[in-house]
Amino acid sequence: MIRFIALGAALTLAACSEPATVADRQSADYGRAMAQSECETIAKQNILQGLKDPQSARITYGTCEKTVMHSIPIMGIPKQAGYRIVASVNAKNSFGGYTGAQPWVVLMKNGQAIRRTYPHEGAQLPY
Repeated sequence: MIRFIALGAALTLAACSEPATVADRQSADYGRAMAQSECETIAKQNILQGLKDPQSARITYGTCEKTVMHSIPIMGIPKQAGYRIVASVNAKNSFGGYTGAQPWVVLMKNGQAIRRTYPHEGAQLPY
């Protein structure tokens, strides 16, 4: 039942989002260029803050790439441009068991995380 409620909430929020257009991508300010290693370091710091047992984290990183993330007006989150990295995170929960790999997305600009999406509530946190 909780999954259906969470799915309904996620779909409702998704319906309220505004995707980035080609014009948005062309005119976006992505900040300074960021290397893969820098993206991974910032993402790791950011992800570990959101875990119950950060020492148990097993993280696999995707490619760090320029992107414009959509807006979510209902949450007051504007479109944001920067460098995005997707990480697969497996860590222990409150019961001491591993949760299985979960996708986390971190958006960075000028060496700082500006937005994080994590799987628990599908939440997107601006910084």
